Amino acid sequence: KPDEYFSDILGYACIFTEGAYKGEVLIFATAETELYVKDLAQAQFSTSVLSSGDLVTALPLRNRYTNRVAVTGGVVRPGYYAWQEGMTFQELLEKAQGLDRQALVSKASILRRPDRGISEYIEVDPSVYNEPIFADDSVYVSMYNDLTGFDFVAVQGHVEKPGKLAYFPGLTAEQAILYAGGIDPSGDLTMVEVANPILDEKGQLTGRSEISVIRRILMALGRFSSLVPVIFANAQFDCTLVIYFSGAVQRPGAHSLSKNVKS
Repeated sequence: KPDEYFSDILGYACIFTEGAYKGEVLIFATAETELYVKDLAQAQFSTSVLSSGDLVTALPLRNRYTNRVAVTGGVVRPGYYAWQEGMTFQELLEKAQGLDRQALVSKASILRRPDRGISEYIEVDPSVYNEPIFADDSVYVSMYNDLTGFDFVAVQGHVEKPGKLAYFPGLTAEQAILYAGGIDPSGDLTMVEVANPILDEKGQLTGRSEISVIRRILMALGRFSSLVPVIFANAQFDCTLVIYFSGAVQRPGAHSLSKNVKS
């Protein structure tokens, strides 16, 4: 209506949401020959009149925080915390309830992203470092697991969830199959192949595998022999290859190769 101001119409829209920037709105308006955009500041809400066909858009708040810092890795309670002027590194660790028992007490890094400057990584000793931190800093405390590569075994074929599993001493073929979701309805319970990579006298992968067949899987009372882990990847890593048979064979499906073969 001609006698209504923008503040009246804003009331019909139940005012702003919590995530809106309330200091200004954009108005997409029509002119005689083309469209145009105009800004409407909050001080003008009660004195400005809209025109028929105007489209008003309230912009969202900026997707950033003015006083947030992050700490992750080897602390008891990783996450975001409120930053205050003058907060030190040790005060942030105290908010995160200190170092975790798996933390490397001598290794931490700070990613600093100043508003007017170049971002940088700062390596510190978390057990003694106590300099001030700044808004938007991200602290990562290293953990012992960061220095340890996990060995793995691959479970393939007729299981519910084929893929890789972390290896630790004591893992058996039976356990690996159970962790992979068990044998699917089309699987054969009476035979499972295990391909163990063969290492040379220096402990390096040779590119060959020793294949053993386990029968009556999940039926025997005793445990099967433990699997040999793959230690790390190198040029001979693809030693646990499989070949798939189909058609007029007794056991169609995946079968392990004992060494790398070029087709």
